[in-house]
Amino acid sequence: MLKMPSFNVQAMMKEDTESQKSVEPRPFRFGKAFHTDIYVSIEDDGDETEEGRTWAMEFHSKGALSINFVLE
Repeated sequence: MLKMPSFNVQAMMKEDTESQKSVEPRPFRFGKAFHTDIYVSIEDDGDETEEGRTWAMEFHSKGALSINFVLE
């Protein structure tokens, strides 16, 4: 399981509230980004199925309402 680092949600919400009061308000923040560098080689173990091989990974972010991914 990959655990994402913790961060201060209340401080981020305060920043967002303050930025909306400025002369040129910023767009609403969608979430907190974390850069990860996860690489799985096709030679690594996986589970064999009738359709081929599959891999699974578990991610956890305590208190998160959702987790979104950008894949390259």
